[in-house]
Amino acid sequence: MRRRLTLIGAMALFAAAPCCADTIQVSPSVGQYGTPVVSSCGTSPSLATGSNDQRGVVTVGTGAITSCIITFTIPKGSTPYCEIAPANATAVGLGYCTVSTTAITITGVSLTGAAFTYVVIQ
Repeated sequence: MRRRLTLIGAMALFAAAPCCADTIQVSPSVGQYGTPVVSSCGTSPSLATGSNDQRGVVTVGTGAITSCIITFTIPKGSTPYCEIAPANATAVGLGYCTVSTTAITITGVSLTGAAFTYVVIQ
């Protein structure tokens, strides 16, 4: 009896299937979340330990900062959705995120010293 593997997000379901050779095609972003690159985010920004292409916490560096770019390690197959939220009291100027298949750009009134969480939904 051959088994068929169906991937649903991070879950795998096995079902009995008749016949032949297995072929599994997996999108590069399924189960692979590299560490993104933070740029244009002030002097000495930081990315919390465990942060990845799908979710994390960024603390903006010093300077007059009104935007911050998080570039994915693995480009997305289509433009994802982005959710952001303040992670400290300094993030009161946090605005919105603009998303592409390669990065998210966080924009706000004044992001200097702000910490925020991000979640990318594909």
